[in-house]
Amino acid sequence: MVAQNFLYRILNLQKGEFFLLLYSFLFMFLLFASYGILRPIRDALGLEGGSEELKWLFLGTFITTLLSSLLAMWLSGFVKRKLYIDCIFAFLR
Repeated sequence: MVAQNFLYRILNLQKGEFFLLLYSFLFMFLLFASYGILRPIRDALGLEGGSEELKWLFLGTFITTLLSSLLAMWLSGFVKRKLYIDCIFAFLR
């Protein structure tokens, strides 16, 4: 309880925001941890095609990510927020 009160003062949290902060931290931690676990598997599968093909795999991933981000930014200006989030989740699924 003392640590929680200390965090409320240091982070200037309002009542009830501590658990939201904890959940968001846990979400980000698990997201980055899953990326750290899956990255060696992705690299190993990419190397199966040969080291010459690996640069094209990374280039294709970069271009796809860049175009997807631009499309998502453009789409966010025209679509209601709830529909936008549903569309982004459906695309990334």
